[in-house]
Amino acid sequence: FVRNIETNQIDAAMIHSLNHMSKVMNLKTIAEFVEDEHTAKLLQRLGVNYAQGYYCGRPLPLEKLESAQAQAA
Repeated sequence: FVRNIETNQIDAAMIHSLNHMSKVMNLKTIAEFVEDEHTAKLLQRLGVNYAQGYYCGRPLPLEKLESAQAQAA
C-alpha cells in the first residue's frame, strides 16, 4: 500500500486504518517500500513506527551488514 500512498486514495485509507487498528491493539507498525523522504515524512505524520525501504538503506550481503554494525558499535 505504501508504494501508491500519494496517488491512490484506497491505499492511503488502508494505511491509515491499519495504523489506527494497530495503535488500538497496542502494536507497532512498519511500512515497507519507503523509497523517498516525502513518503517517510507522510508515514511519520500518520504515526507509523518503523520504515523499511531504499530511503532507509540499500540491501547488503550479511557479511557487509555485520561489519557495518561492528563499526557503528
